[in-house]
Amino acid sequence: MVRQALGRFQPSVAFLRAAARAAGVDPPQPAAVRSAFLAMDYHLNWLYAALAGGTPDGAARHNARLAPFRSADPGDEARADPPRFLIENSQEDIDLLLAYVRPDGGTQLILVEAKCTSGFTDAQLASKVARLCGILQHAAPDVSQVDIKLVLQSPPGLQREETIRERLDAVRGECARFGLEHLIPETHRGCGWLPLAVAPHDPDGFWVVKFGTGELSEAEHGERLAAAKDKQRFYWPTWRLERRRRLAGDVPSPGIAGEPDRMP
Repeated sequence: MVRQALGRFQPSVAFLRAAARAAGVDPPQPAAVRSAFLAMDYHLNWLYAALAGGTPDGAARHNARLAPFRSADPGDEARADPPRFLIENSQEDIDLLLAYVRPDGGTQLILVEAKCTSGFTDAQLASKVARLCGILQHAAPDVSQVDIKLVLQSPPGLQREETIRERLDAVRGECARFGLEHLIPETHRGCGWLPLAVAPHDPDGFWVVKFGTGELSEAEHGERLAAAKDKQRFYWPTWRLERRRRLAGDVPSPGIAGEPDRMP
């Protein structure tokens, strides 16, 4: 959709170089820039399927359960995490996936996790990296052929770079238990983090609705969140129920409460 809207969906040379620097890897050669692949919200289920490939006879793969992943926070030792699997019924994804041909002919994947208004937490990183470690263990890509790095991106000043490096180092230590410390780049200065440029908030647009401007009182902010949650609780379960009934032929009339059926 983005490619159709823009006419192209390719990373700029400047972004390629910055992402490679943050990942601690070589940038693509000029001839490989035009073939670089860029994807937004790339589901981890898709990543596993791409790395594992198809079976020769088309047989189904076993959806293996992943090994437990310990949180990087020592205070979470007693926490019982739910079991994780290679393929999960969720939309857990990578915010941005970048792929290009390395100078040595292999494939470089750079996975970017981005935050715009909130900082990274150990729990969030541990959950994402748990899936990634499991996927890499089972898909077992040859590092000489496919190298993968995970980097973080956020606006400068949102979270101190020293804090980001500490979090990456902690998660890197956890990855080492699986022999996958190479997933997290060595977090020396300028590596492991990519600055995110953020446009000013539009007072009449999406940013105010989702995040607020900082000018709302705490009571007004609470009322806005409560109204959004009430709408979500009503609309989605109601829509799903009505759609199931229409598909079954029990409800011939389209839409909900007189509105057209806007969902596929």
